Amino acid sequence: MKSVFRLDSASPTLAESFRRASPTKRRNAVFVACKMAILSAGLESQEIGLALDVLRGEAAERPDLRQRIEDIAAQFDEEYLRLWEEGDEEQNESKKLEALRLLSKATAASALAFALSEDPALLHEAIYEAIEAFDDPGELIRAVECELR
Repeated sequence: MKSVFRLDSASPTLAESFRRASPTKRRNAVFVACKMAILSAGLESQEIGLALDVLRGEAAERPDLRQRIEDIAAQFDEEYLRLWEEGDEEQNESKKLEALRLLSKATAASALAFALSEDPALLHEAIYEAIEAFDDPGELIRAVECELR
């Protein structure tokens, strides 16, 4: 019996392609997914750049890097929740829109944190989180699918 991934709920076809792909293709697909999510969300910091360099194989991973990326994701997530609640209480749609922008940043950072995991069994989580960073993830799904073939 095959394992069920959260990725199955976002794109069953992509999840199946992930299962069939080689480890190298999976890593390439994760890099593409993370990079697209980060660019789409407008997520920029020294840590984010370093993490992308690590995934690209252009930098050595530092022991605390994944934790720092997780902290960035948590910070954006907390800010998202605060703004969303304020927007609800005040019936303020602009705060809710800003909250959704922060949620995209949180999920893009979360994707990157999963990608940096030492456990290759978690790579599908990076793709799932990257998909969640988009309102319309069609382009990302197509790009990742190409990398997995």
